[in-house]
Amino acid sequence: FAYDVNCTKEDADKLVTGVKVRVTGVKTDYKGEIELYQDDLGNRPTLEIVEDGDTFVAEPADVTALVGTDELYGHVNEYVLFSNVTVKEVLYNWDGSGAHGDDVDMYCTVVTESGAELSVTVPRYLRGLDSEVYTTVESLVEGDVIDACGFLYWYDTANPHITAVVKK
Repeated sequence: FAYDVNCTKEDADKLVTGVKVRVTGVKTDYKGEIELYQDDLGNRPTLEIVEDGDTFVAEPADVTALVGTDELYGHVNEYVLFSNVTVKEVLYNWDGSGAHGDDVDMYCTVVTESGAELSVTVPRYLRGLDSEVYTTVESLVEGDVIDACGFLYWYDTANPHITAVVKK
């Protein structure tokens, strides 16, 4: 993850699936999370579009069967998929203190076919409140079955940052 990256509007418009980038900045390891962030002098990470003609699109690793096990941690920082999970609860903010229209993250508790539970997060700063993933999660109700893709962030426990949701 890279936070508060210096990025021009021109470069931001080029950020589509498959585009290669080079991000530089201060690197830290926070509880297993590799992050780039602003240094003590206020220098933010920088982004450069790498225009060498090559592209790469990662396929998510389906880690659904690992939910609730210690093996899930082996996929931290990876692009992952939770497939055919059932929605148990959707909250605005981690504690449900938000409401529609608030500038808060969305949290969705899902249950796997084996009964293991997991809370997934749609951070508002990754896609925005009007993004497809945010509005899709807003529309979910208990019992909906979904596939959810994102990056396996770990903050004392699994905290996947979801970037795409498909309602089945």
